Amino acid sequence: MRIDREKFTVALLKRELTQKKFSEMTGLSRGTINGVKNGRSCSDQTGRIIAKALEMDIEELREQ
Repeated sequence: MRIDREKFTVALLKRELTQKKFSEMTGLSRGTINGVKNGRSCSDQTGRIIAKALEMDIEELREQ
């Protein structure tokens, strides 16, 4: 799955979360967070973790 880079970045900024802080919050590596933020695909499980942490529906974040 691919997470929309812009929506992901905006969601992090709105919540004042750095990649490091988000990584610690979710248990995902900083490399994974950075990769998703830069447009790399991720597993469905990782996408669900990200969406849950941002209190968003996965469909809101999924790249169209």
